[in-house]
Amino acid sequence: YTAKLDWYINDSHRAVINVSHSEDVLPQKYNRGSTVFSNNYYIKPPEIDRESITLYSDWTDRLRTKVKYTTYDMFEDDSSVGDPLFPEVNIEVGGDNVYLGGDRYRGANRIEANSEYLTLKADYDLGDHLITVGYETEESDIYNLFIARYNGEIQFDSIDDFRNGTWSYLRFHLPITGTYDVDTAAADFRIEKQTMYLQDKWYVNDDLTVILGVRYDQMETPTQARLNPKFLERNGVPNNSKFDFSKVQPRASFTMNVTDHLAGLLDNVGIGVIDATLRGGYGLFLGRIPNVWYGNQYSRSGGATDYNRFRSFSDTIGTMPAAAVADPRFFWLGPTSNYQVRGAYFGDAQGTDPDFEAPSSWRSNLALDLVTANGYEITFEYNLDDVNEGVFYKDLGLERTGQLADGRGVYDTAGDYWLTNASGGGAEAFTWSVTKDFNGLKALLAYSTVDAEDIYPLTSTQAESTYGYTQRFDGENLSPRPSSFMIDEKWIFSLDYTAKLIGDNDTRFSLVYISKSGENFSVTYDTGYNSVGGASYGGYDLAYIPTGAADPKVNFASAGVAASVMEHINNTGLRNYKGTYAPRNAFQGPDYRRVDLRIT
Repeated sequence: YTAKLDWYINDSHRAVINVSHSEDVLPQKYNRGSTVFSNNYYIKPPEIDRESITLYSDWTDRLRTKVKYTTYDMFEDDSSVGDPLFPEVNIEVGGDNVYLGGDRYRGANRIEANSEYLTLKADYDLGDHLITVGYETEESDIYNLFIARYNGEIQFDSIDDFRNGTWSYLRFHLPITGTYDVDTAAADFRIEKQTMYLQDKWYVNDDLTVILGVRYDQMETPTQARLNPKFLERNGVPNNSKFDFSKVQPRASFTMNVTDHLAGLLDNVGIGVIDATLRGGYGLFLGRIPNVWYGNQYSRSGGATDYNRFRSFSDTIGTMPAAAVADPRFFWLGPTSNYQVRGAYFGDAQGTDPDFEAPSSWRSNLALDLVTANGYEITFEYNLDDVNEGVFYKDLGLERTGQLADGRGVYDTAGDYWLTNASGGGAEAFTWSVTKDFNGLKALLAYSTVDAEDIYPLTSTQAESTYGYTQRFDGENLSPRPSSFMIDEKWIFSLDYTAKLIGDNDTRFSLVYISKSGENFSVTYDTGYNSVGGASYGGYDLAYIPTGAADPKVNFASAGVAASVMEHINNTGLRNYKGTYAPRNAFQGPDYRRVDLRIT
């Protein structure tokens, strides 16, 4: 529900009160196998409450202010559709993976966020100058309980192995103080942000407006995470550095009426222009950091949980028992197992570079808006983003131990993931659009092309999986590559018409056609484990492309396999990378086209 109250206190002051509450139940599945039992699905039940009060005041003809106070409360306790504590079971059956049991990420997955926001803003009109000054604060208390694989993740190589309980892979994550003491492993921290800004909107003359401004953002997490002494001993740096960064962001933009300059020029080519506006800007902009990124070092300090993995069957654990023998939930601690929970700080941890800076980019744009005498509205726009500070994840314990035949390294890993910065990457985009109203029939034709690059695709909330789910050839030697989220080219055509077909009631017809380039993808190979990310992230090593069936760097299973592989290479874009590897996102999937017709 949503409720809003407007209170006109007097001619100079107005108050607005907003209250809203929302609840959702969103069934989802995480695993991508074609056979996923219903008890492996999970429910996301977010509950969100927002309240705000805003006071608008006109103190004089020149001075007006805005004061706003907002609270935001969010609660979400994800759980599997079935028993959330039953281990997630992955059974290989033919070429498929069959999943059953509780989802491995929902056994202990709850987040609570309680935030308060204060906004103070003032505008002062000096005639040719409009001065805006503002101050904003945010204080958020975050409780993020996330124990990946709390209920366990188990893999079986066949139905018979599952029947016998003979697993081939087991990973579990337990609170050290007791199996059900999940709160001890939660990330419980506070985020404090401050923003100040100053802007001058300068009406230079009737045709030119210039905006000059500067913004300052400061953010910190005042509570330190647990110090992991073994992390400090291994790496020479602590894992519990607080987030504490700030950034000054200068910005400038302009809007200029250039009708007189372009009308005569375009008349010469038969285009009658009645209005032409040139606009552009340049400035530094700070990116947003998800709250869960702040929380990784709090929940994965290594001081509260035992996170262990067995890459093959272990007699210490024993078989997964049938329910008639023993409770299969937490069976690695049950009567059929001899496993002992390891003490604090035994395993890996996650930390943050004390000099970490929030991601930021220098952004610029230049656009031209035209209105023609016969009613066409045309826009051309160019945008350029240059990454100032990007996000980079490292494994501080990564050590090169050898080299494969294709030149890539072989690495030992520690799993001590470190959030830091890297430069590189950005985006360049060009867009044009044309709109026209043909006696009530509104038409739009638009085109855009984008070239965007990044170092890390940043597709996960966890440091470990963000690191592991990145296609790479050699360790942490990463350079900017085309973004996984980039659409190279996109066309949009739409028609919109409203008619009175039934009495005085409007009937609206909307037709939209979209054509866009396919998504970028990489060619990788899967040896069961990623060269730097461990067994969970197999399939993210970029593939070496053989020069031919006799390439000495490749051992083919047979002459027939070699012939099939080379036929595929020679008939695809892979042929351009023979003798080396195909870089990340070097290829595009098929184009996408869609037509939608809506009648309301």
